[in-house]
Amino acid sequence: MAISRTTLSLWVCSLAFACLLGGCGGGGSSGSGDVSVVDLSADTRVLSVGSGTVVAVDITFDADRVTGGETFHAVVRLPSELRYLASSAEIDGFTSVDDNSVSPIISNCASGEQFLAFDFSRNDLLRAANPSGDADMRLNMTVNAVALSAGAVLEAAAEEDLPPYACGQPFTPDETESIQIQ
Repeated sequence: MAISRTTLSLWVCSLAFACLLGGCGGGGSSGSGDVSVVDLSADTRVLSVGSGTVVAVDITFDADRVTGGETFHAVVRLPSELRYLASSAEIDGFTSVDDNSVSPIISNCASGEQFLAFDFSRNDLLRAANPSGDADMRLNMTVNAVALSAGAVLEAAAEEDLPPYACGQPFTPDETESIQIQ
């Protein structure tokens, strides 16, 4: 049974139209789906006031971003019961000698919460590693417990553009982690 050119043309046009509507092909609309926090974890999930723990933020990103010279951003929200230990943030390298210190822009809110905003450059991404996981990089930092809490919730998000955040406003995380403070 032969297919006419008209039928074939209609079928190809219908397929192309369906792909446009359904999102066939690559790329995504804004690229932000290429970057995300895939895990947020604390070494210790039960702390005493005055003690600290290392928090790991595992981030995945499109490898083409590195060769293309692009950057991306991450934001970590700490509740009022936790405080970032200054100068403790670093990107894991293949060995501890290869770790790369990074400094966030810190926003201290009247409520006591903190936002840590990170900007990762091409150089940061080229040196990044996550030998123990399935993400493309691991950001480590130390947080200290400063007040009692049955469940202090840390939140993190990563995007092509700086994830929106503001004191007193809702924050949309990719991942969360809860720490009990005694």
